[in-house]
Amino acid sequence: MGQTQFDWRWLVLVLVVLLFFGQVSLNLSPLFAIVVLGLCAWWMLQAGIRPWRGMRTFSGSRDTYWRGQRIQLEQPRRNRFALPATLPLVSSICYFAMAAFLAVAVIEAVVKLVQR
Repeated sequence: MGQTQFDWRWLVLVLVVLLFFGQVSLNLSPLFAIVVLGLCAWWMLQAGIRPWRGMRTFSGSRDTYWRGQRIQLEQPRRNRFALPATLPLVSSICYFAMAAFLAVAVIEAVVKLVQR
């Protein structure tokens, strides 16, 4: 018999749906919103740059198995920026657009906080 495992993503999904439909209201400080939006913008920017650097994983290494042993192979170093394939290019552009929107939201929140 397998045990059921709790997946925290379902909890996040339920919270986002409740926030979206206005059933739950969070009154957070503007400074907290600035920090969260800034971190999200940074993450989106890093995710958008990753295909341009030619990195497949976060560690930049590839795992292979030989005779039951796991071997981590370093990826050959390429130019700092390489043109990615079409699908990673499209996703990269989407990440850059979301990062730009989040950065504008951070700037707007900082301006509102300063004008108080």
